[in-house]
Amino acid sequence: LMSYNRDMSIKENILEALRENKNKYVSGEYLATKFKCSRTAIWKAIVSLRREGNRIIALRNKGYCLEENIFFDSDEIKKIVTCKDISIEIYDEIDSTNRRAKDIANSVKEGSIVIAKKQTLGKSKNGRLFFSPLDMGMYFSIIVKPKVNINKGVMLSSNIVTGIVEVLRKHLKKDVYIKWINDLLYENKKIGGILTEADIDLETGKINYAIVGVGIYLLSTDVSTKGIYDEQIDMEKVNINKLIADIINATVENSKLKELRDDFISYNLLLNKKVSIKYNNKIFTGIFKCIDKDGFLHLSTGEKFRSGEIIDWE
Repeated sequence: LMSYNRDMSIKENILEALRENKNKYVSGEYLATKFKCSRTAIWKAIVSLRREGNRIIALRNKGYCLEENIFFDSDEIKKIVTCKDISIEIYDEIDSTNRRAKDIANSVKEGSIVIAKKQTLGKSKNGRLFFSPLDMGMYFSIIVKPKVNINKGVMLSSNIVTGIVEVLRKHLKKDVYIKWINDLLYENKKIGGILTEADIDLETGKINYAIVGVGIYLLSTDVSTKGIYDEQIDMEKVNINKLIADIINATVENSKLKELRDDFISYNLLLNKKVSIKYNNKIFTGIFKCIDKDGFLHLSTGEKFRSGEIIDWE
């Protein structure tokens, strides 16, 4: 039986209840009845607890469960990865996996990866921070060496995103989509993002290496995101290390392609919808008509974009 301490907040009581039943599920209905509050209040408390670093899984018809921390296994990843002699660095905490990957890119093999349980300065597009709390997601950066011209950069990153979406769909058995150009969406909410950065030879115009930074939320930490653990997935059947290894394989393979994959277009959730794109501090609105062979997005108004951010859609 769980105790109810009236001197503690609802959030504190919930955490104590889940600790008493670690790795077991406790129903939201039971918690609401026990602590004399609404189910909505229970969920808000769960989200708040997650933001503080508590890995709480939510499953429909089962309830909430406080789980052990993520365990990344470099040996297991190496068994599955097709690239040979790769470097795998795993950190409990780091400023940025992309920053570290850049430091080692010239001295390691293609397919090498930097993984962290937490980032303090994780990078997102347009210089923003990518919120990367401890044990709430998978944060990693993969090094590829495609040796293509920089004018193929949009196509390169688009093909890589497509390959990662394909892997996520396979492992999670969910319809994950792309929100152009690099956000990963499920049911119109962000479950992750990808940031590709390149080192360029200024004399030849070729890419020496690219760093593919990937952040995938396992647990949602605010109302605008979803975690893949929140999607009623039986995560006991999803091997996190195999998922990462397959993403490495897909990233390296797709970085070698010479043409844009057709399914990059079909995986874009907002195709044929009215969208607003922010580019160079200006807003452009029109119908998302198509993506051309070079990866440029075309609006019905005639503008085309190689970068930018879709900030609204209908």
